[in-house]
This record gives sequence, structure tokens and C-alpha cells, in this order.
Amino acid sequence: MPGGESLVDLANRVWPVVQGMLNNNKQGDIAVVSHYFVTVTIICKALGLPLGHIQRIRVQPSSKTVLDFSGNRPVLVSLGDTCHLREV
Repeated sequence: MPGGESLVDLANRVWPVVQGMLNNNKQGDIAVVSHYFVTVTIICKALGLPLGHIQRIRVQPSSKTVLDFSGNRPVLVSLGDTCHLREV
């Protein structure tokens, strides 16, 4: 975004917070509520993708994305899931 924070600056600000949450909560689940750019930045960093690939990831508003950090490498379990928004 013109005049806004760069993706590199965003990643440098957000990723240490994610790592801190993971280090402080090794046994449980963590929920993070955020906006699009933070979400896709976390996905890129977790999966080792260049931030330049951010435009190749689509996440719908109010969707749920799940990353599993329990193994040696993070795994993208679900991306942009909106099933919780469907009528029952």
C-alpha cells in the first residue's frame, strides 16, 4: 500500500510475535484474529515462501486458516475456510 508499512517491515514486526506465542504455548491451540496482510504474511513466513508470493494466496474475509506448528516444519492444514459462515 502506498505510504504504508512494507511487507518486509510487517513480517519483521509480526513473525517474532508468532514465535513468542508458539514458545509460550507449546501444548495448546492458539487463535489469532487479524487482517489479510498479517494472515498471508504469517502463512508465507511459516511455509518459507518469499513474501513476493503473497499475491498468490487468497484468504476470504471472516475465514479461518489453520497452521500446524507441532512437527519439524509448519503445515498448512486449511486455507480461507468459510464453512462456519454457512447457514445451518
